[in-house]
Amino acid sequence: MALFNLLVGLGIFLYGISQLENALRQLGRTRLQQLFEPGPQLKSTDADSQLHAWKSVALGVITTALLQSSSMVSLMVQALAAAGLIPLVNGIGVILGANLGTTLTGWLVTLLGFKLSLDSLSIPLMGIACLGLIFYPANRQTQNGFTALLGIGLLLFGLGQMKAAVEYLPATLPMDQLANWSPLGFLLLGTVLTALIQSSSATMMVALTALHSGLLELPAAAALIIGADLGTTSTSVLASIRGSNIKKQLALAHITFNLVVDMLAFILLLPILPQILSALGLHDPLFSLVAFHSLFNLIGLSLFIPFIHPFTRWIGNFFQDDEESRYPDLAEVSVKEPEVALAALRHTSHLLVGDAIELNRLSLPFSEQDEEEELSDDEFASRYEALKTTESRLLTRAGELQQSPLETEQTHRLNRWIGCAREAVLSVRSIKGLREDLENLEQGEFGPFQQHFQHELDKLYRPVLPLRSGNHDSHYVQECLQQFERNNTLMHEHLHNLIIEEGTRHHTSGGDLSTLLNINREIWQATDRLHDALEFLLLETPAVEFKD
Repeated sequence: MALFNLLVGLGIFLYGISQLENALRQLGRTRLQQLFEPGPQLKSTDADSQLHAWKSVALGVITTALLQSSSMVSLMVQALAAAGLIPLVNGIGVILGANLGTTLTGWLVTLLGFKLSLDSLSIPLMGIACLGLIFYPANRQTQNGFTALLGIGLLLFGLGQMKAAVEYLPATLPMDQLANWSPLGFLLLGTVLTALIQSSSATMMVALTALHSGLLELPAAAALIIGADLGTTSTSVLASIRGSNIKKQLALAHITFNLVVDMLAFILLLPILPQILSALGLHDPLFSLVAFHSLFNLIGLSLFIPFIHPFTRWIGNFFQDDEESRYPDLAEVSVKEPEVALAALRHTSHLLVGDAIELNRLSLPFSEQDEEEELSDDEFASRYEALKTTESRLLTRAGELQQSPLETEQTHRLNRWIGCAREAVLSVRSIKGLREDLENLEQGEFGPFQQHFQHELDKLYRPVLPLRSGNHDSHYVQECLQQFERNNTLMHEHLHNLIIEEGTRHHTSGGDLSTLLNINREIWQATDRLHDALEFLLLETPAVEFKD
């Protein structure tokens, strides 16, 4: 029964951790949204999107300390990297920081669960949380707060069960054999146990409980948590097996870092553990264990940070794509993380709009157009197909996300990215149907009209081209888009009247007049679609309306 009660306590503890993680994640949803969503720029270089190494590491430490799960953070980072929201170097930095952030769990549980004996409060905490969940079902934030409280209560109750069960284990298990285990045996036990239960925090609780009850000596418990540190990489590995190459690269970075740090801790620090604790002035075994956990992770992190860029370049040599796509793999983004999924869809919309502007610019007759920039029909068709394929994948992922329980504001954002992608692709489709006529226009077949189109398009597009990159004030963006819409209408009306007047004066054939008017109408429609795509993307529109 002692072993059974231990497993029951562990199960309750793990469920409490899970509830606490989910509640904290929901309570911090707005902040996570700000972290995950890219800025309003439509183009960015890797240098622009990279945080400094120490900032990404600090983000990993803080996020893991708040969410209380390095596994959750590593999975989230893999999803963000696969969606193209963060570069490899920042993903590695966050994962490295997560290793240190997860050590906070041991400190909190040691203080609250062992030193202050708060497990007697577990039932009152759970009771209050359950009452709140029943009587305040409508308020989502309040629900999340009570869920976090429930998680704390379950965590403390499960820990109390584990502590009570461990006291009876010596009478039911061959503890004399366990005492004869070598440190390597406890290292392997910690690795396997963590890989099985997918929680290094739970293994830490087992180690603390066994140490508190005298079942393990401090060196054995220290070897156990070194193994737990290594076993926690199994989460990243499992998530990357059928994932994209960047997920595999992040998993490899996670394994390499933990393997190096944990082996250094096991070979160099564990043999001199008494001297380290003496130097730190620590005598309490529980605080000594969590301090050792934090210490070797801090030392490892300090050793890796100066070399994070060379380390990233080395990792980048593995699992390389045969053909790197400009667009993120949306299939790698889980709809179970709505904020991450929405950020990935927004990032994809950015790329679609930026490429739509570029394709239109290279296809329309601009006076500053460089001959070397001109697209062949095959190049245009290839890039247009890539746009359509990406739009299709975005719509598929958006449809799956719509089946999830979303808040009103999340649904509004989702509809914006759908509208943005659709209008961007339709804008290019309008130009696609004009390519032959535009080539004839540029070759001078329609006489002076080519110069008229050049002049008007230069005036039209010049104000909006800077929106493709850089951060701009919302008022500036709104003014640019309003001017863009007005100028498009004025251009259409002016060229329409000009074509009629000039055509009559030069006795242009009816077929040519029809072609010129069609060019003018399609350019107006393509530009109008592009305006709508930019508006969906860059402005907080009050409602989402799709044009037929």
